[in-house]
Amino acid sequence: MTIDEAFPAVEFPISWDIFHRLPRHAGYRYDYLQGQAYLTPEPRQYHCLLDLAPRTAEQEIVTQLTQVTIRPMREADWPAFKPIFERAFRESTPLGQADESAAGRAVREALERTETQGSGPVLADACFAAWGRLPGHDACVMGGLLTTLLPQGDLERFDDPTWTEPPPSDAAAERWGRPHLTWIFVDPWITRNGVASAMLDHAVNALFDMGYRELASTFLLGNESSTLWHWRNGFRLVSYVGSPRRWKRRLSALENEKHVE
Repeated sequence: MTIDEAFPAVEFPISWDIFHRLPRHAGYRYDYLQGQAYLTPEPRQYHCLLDLAPRTAEQEIVTQLTQVTIRPMREADWPAFKPIFERAFRESTPLGQADESAAGRAVREALERTETQGSGPVLADACFAAWGRLPGHDACVMGGLLTTLLPQGDLERFDDPTWTEPPPSDAAAERWGRPHLTWIFVDPWITRNGVASAMLDHAVNALFDMGYRELASTFLLGNESSTLWHWRNGFRLVSYVGSPRRWKRRLSALENEKHVE
């Protein structure tokens, strides 16, 4: 799904009074001109970092509907992730703004990109699945956590992390790059039971054992549940890459360097 499909530009006639009562979404800019409302997409992604240390990781989580087991992801889990992924994000941005066909296409493209290493090498040992059985159904995958590797870089820059060369074939063994929590999703039937946090705990322990000491993640401004989940689980926010205040500081530092030279 392209950015235009995920966040379509919208315009419609409306009175000035009603325009000011419209609910605001963080991914849009709202303008009003000559009786028309103009909603322009301005999505912002924020990076955050988690310092890694051993955690107590639950293997079984009991919910009102089922008992969920956290286990390492298997190759056969990829097809099963797609319907869970779509259900998990269907009501949130950007899938919540797409029609059914566009949402389905976005799910396929996102997971296929990750599966084929398009999001960086998949750290299979730090990927996990939630397994459970809803009443009247067979046991199945009910959530997933996918960790990939990104190049080391400055997360406060638009042009970083940058792929300047392919990752080594033994990237994980060489502790190359920085782990990134690329996807974490749980079936809506079992949300708010700690399943996602339990998968994260397992991933943290796996990454720590592999020799990594920090985990990056990314969330979209306006997705409050994701923002709060990252905060509850100990992630610290990295400055937004487009912050004018940060760019002023960077430019000031460059000017000072020139004076020193």
